[in-house]
Amino acid sequence: MATMDGLKLYAIFVPDIKNFLETKDFWALKRLLSDISPLDLAEGWHEFLSQEQLVLFRLITINKAVQLFEELDDKDQEFLLQNIREANIESWTPQLSLEERHRLFGAVGVRYFKRLQAKARKKRLPIFTPYSGDWPEHSTGALMQHEYFCVDMNWKASVTLERLKATARLRNVGELYALYVTEAQNKLLGILSLRTLIAAPPDSKVGDIMWPVGLLKLRPEMDQEETARMFTRYNLTSLPVVDQDNKLVGTVTVDDIINVVHQEATEDIAKMAGTTPDELTNKGIGRVIVLRMPWLIITCGGQFLVSHIIKNFEGTISRFIALASFMPFIAAMGGNIGTQSSTIAVRALATGEWMMSDFRRSIQRELLVGIGLGVIYASLAGLLAYWLYGARFGALFPMIVSMGMFTSMSIAALLGAVEPFIFSWFKIDPATATGPLVTTLTDLISVTTYLSVAAWLLR
Repeated sequence: MATMDGLKLYAIFVPDIKNFLETKDFWALKRLLSDISPLDLAEGWHEFLSQEQLVLFRLITINKAVQLFEELDDKDQEFLLQNIREANIESWTPQLSLEERHRLFGAVGVRYFKRLQAKARKKRLPIFTPYSGDWPEHSTGALMQHEYFCVDMNWKASVTLERLKATARLRNVGELYALYVTEAQNKLLGILSLRTLIAAPPDSKVGDIMWPVGLLKLRPEMDQEETARMFTRYNLTSLPVVDQDNKLVGTVTVDDIINVVHQEATEDIAKMAGTTPDELTNKGIGRVIVLRMPWLIITCGGQFLVSHIIKNFEGTISRFIALASFMPFIAAMGGNIGTQSSTIAVRALATGEWMMSDFRRSIQRELLVGIGLGVIYASLAGLLAYWLYGARFGALFPMIVSMGMFTSMSIAALLGAVEPFIFSWFKIDPATATGPLVTTLTDLISVTTYLSVAAWLLR
């Protein structure tokens, strides 16, 4: 709040304004208002009576009226809208921010404004017809902001900066990261960062200091997760959104992307756990049970299959009952390394660090990791098996455990890396099925390979 030695700034001009209002000297009042900042006037707005507020609002310029209106409280905004003539409203409300327009004319609910809205639609006025498009919920079109600053490539830097100062308001300047250079019909030519504009010589032309757009632009139909990957890859703060004719229709800023990244991360974590993000906000036990049930059914079916496999090796297990004591150990190690590989693959695909073209390289990498860890833990498992059962079964039993551990971990690591690519190939979100499916399949593989190796060696 503006102050002078502890005195609120509006206290200086309020008495003069009151005096001009009482004497009805509107010409002098208008000259005085031209020297007062809309932000300072908003601070002292409560000092005036309702009718005085209407007079003041009619006397200030359209640009200042917009700035003042956006700084006022909701009840003061509603009062002005209810008591200003339609013609005056139609003259300055198009300059309001899009969010402000939606809030006022969508939430006030006054019959008068419903009629005004219908009238504006009939006349095709810009106040109610901003570009939006009917974009899906998680698309870039639904994410983008519809307000941006366009400049001409022939403007000088000094002129551009002055016009920016005259246009920008405190409410929206916080989201201003770049200016967009356009030509006829709003076709995008380039991007001009604020840093470049401020540092440029005053007489330099915008066309000489702008960046050509190139491929750094978005389409409204793009998935918001793909947009987030572009921001991450190129370390951007904002990107323009264009239609098929290269017309600028909106912009996406890093502030919007932060929300997307948080949302997508929460969604992926929930999916990998076999549930949905709804569980985080849903407190109903019945609803949570329904959300978790589908993938648990698959897990349950997989474990029934594991039991059936164990039953088929009943003869082998009955001859060497000690085999059963290492089954949970081997299954757990296979499951863990499979989950690690799948988590890395899912995350790398989601962030764009891995593409479908990286399939062979990533598979080789995870297979070598699985083999390396398999050798280490197979040796440890073999030593443990020899220590526990070496005196009874000799060197054969530790060899079985070691080979079972090595085979289980190697195959599980390979499977964990392959599955996300397979799901991506079929246009299925890898995070949806990878977690529960990898756990189940690695259990199947671990138990099968372990008992198969045991039966082969014992035979």
